[in-house]
Amino acid sequence: MSRLVRGRACLAAALAGVLAVGAGGCASIPDSGAVQTLSAEAASTGSTVRYNPPGPVDGASPSDVVNGFLEAMIGFPVSTRTAEEFLTPEAASRWRTDDRTIIYNAPQVSTVATDGAVQDGDRMQASLRFTEVAVLDAQGQYAASTRRSTRQLTLERVAGQWRIDDPPPALMVSQQFFDNYFQPLSLYYLDHATEHLVAVPVYAPTGDQLATSLANALLLRPRDAEGARLTTVVPEGTALATSVPVRTDGTVEVNLNGDFDAMSTRRRELMSAQIVSTVRQVQGVQQVRIQVNGSPLDIPGVDADQPVGLWDGYDVTEGTTSAQIFALRDRRLVVLSGPVTNLFAGPWGEVAQQVVDFRVDQEITEIAAVLPGRRQVRRASLSASDSAKDKVVYSGRDVLTPVWDATGRLWVVDRDRGGSRLTVFEESGPRAPAMGGLGRSRVLAFELSPDDARFVAVARTAAGRSRVYVGAVAYAADGSVAGLRAVTALPLTAYGLDNPVDATWRSPGNVAVLASDGGQSNQPYFARIDGSTITGGSLSGEPLLPDIDATTIAGSGTGKSPIYIGDSSARVWLQDPIGRWQQADSKGLTSARYPG
Repeated sequence: MSRLVRGRACLAAALAGVLAVGAGGCASIPDSGAVQTLSAEAASTGSTVRYNPPGPVDGASPSDVVNGFLEAMIGFPVSTRTAEEFLTPEAASRWRTDDRTIIYNAPQVSTVATDGAVQDGDRMQASLRFTEVAVLDAQGQYAASTRRSTRQLTLERVAGQWRIDDPPPALMVSQQFFDNYFQPLSLYYLDHATEHLVAVPVYAPTGDQLATSLANALLLRPRDAEGARLTTVVPEGTALATSVPVRTDGTVEVNLNGDFDAMSTRRRELMSAQIVSTVRQVQGVQQVRIQVNGSPLDIPGVDADQPVGLWDGYDVTEGTTSAQIFALRDRRLVVLSGPVTNLFAGPWGEVAQQVVDFRVDQEITEIAAVLPGRRQVRRASLSASDSAKDKVVYSGRDVLTPVWDATGRLWVVDRDRGGSRLTVFEESGPRAPAMGGLGRSRVLAFELSPDDARFVAVARTAAGRSRVYVGAVAYAADGSVAGLRAVTALPLTAYGLDNPVDATWRSPGNVAVLASDGGQSNQPYFARIDGSTITGGSLSGEPLLPDIDATTIAGSGTGKSPIYIGDSSARVWLQDPIGRWQQADSKGLTSARYPG
């Protein structure tokens, strides 16, 4: 019944208005008639402070009670205990908020008498109207919404005082409270083959219960709505035995109850990787101690206190070669290190190639090159001693930059007047997985996430407008690519951004988009893949690109390597250590690409 959550920023002076309403009994709020806008916002200007909202006061009107109920859910730290005081005893006993959190704006309340309440005076109907900004599910996954919602609340008299009898089955917090007190984080599940971790973006309330919130969310089964066949090795039915404290020495202790007897050593390692990678996001965590049914989790050769970096081998963003970025100069392959360029050592750097675009694989052993006219893709070894692999593997109409996944599969997107087509070169041969709605659009850019679980694409719709889409890669039981699922457009226009021309991965949960706000030339913007935030460029006051015709954007997807921008004058740009944009030392650079 009580859901404990924490905030991260100060309620500060703006709470004074809310406090005044609660302490003063809301005398200015009418019982009926005209709609009134409620003030349930909380400003954040400093360090976190504790705020315990008041409970209901004697003689409070139905509007007072609804107002107080909303206010009770935006205290810090938040507990539903006070909010339950605004409910009838029966409603308080059955009210559950763990499954959903509603983020709202512009709440309004009005009340009317119902069913003989004019004579009896014991029953009223309150209409709560608000804009539903988003909904968090039980795991904290964010789903944006813009609908105007109305919730009818029935109020009854209990010992002469108005109480709500049918509260919404959710925690309700204002958008500003959410912005100030909820952190963007990730839960770590496993890919379909249980070979590496996949980050699932979530939000969780900050504070000293953050580790507990993350651990609880991780124990829920991965949601399969994306179709990506994510999995977990945590045994079904596993539960936290206690809260998850973070000790002063940086140790966090996760105590689990469940059936672990049949777990193999590998599955214990994988479970540890999931847990450690998830709770290490809490500030100050240095090592994780996992207890199962009161005893330390037994993994041969592994200490009870697991360092946070112990399982980095399962993280595709760790130890990657993608810090290197490649480009073409005079049709020769070059390697960029910051602003410095050097010819690639090998035939592709020594001899001019008849190619216009390319992508090096993640192992830096092969290259997929687009031939002039963009109708054919040539696959070749980067080594002079392996010329047997050098052959044209695809012929089409208008191919995009090829993509390699972590397993060495080559992905090619081709376009024609009817839309776009995807070809994936599996070990068994080329296959054409379904692209969902993207197949009916002209795809302008396509990139895989570093964990191969998702994609980002820029596509032009039938109406002629380009949009940025994210979605999941679905895999068949044999591990082959089944298709693209859950294709969703990012809400760029809500931030005043238009005409995206390219997109890439900044990190597993964030993409970088090259777009314009209408007043500036194309700038890089950074979007969380759930659409909850978009920053960068003119939105954040960061250093802007010079007035160039930026056409391409390249990111490694690790969150640790710089973003590179290409322009129409064959120049490549990157940021220096203090964020200023600088040009690479060579001109005539095209197709700047990270491996993969």
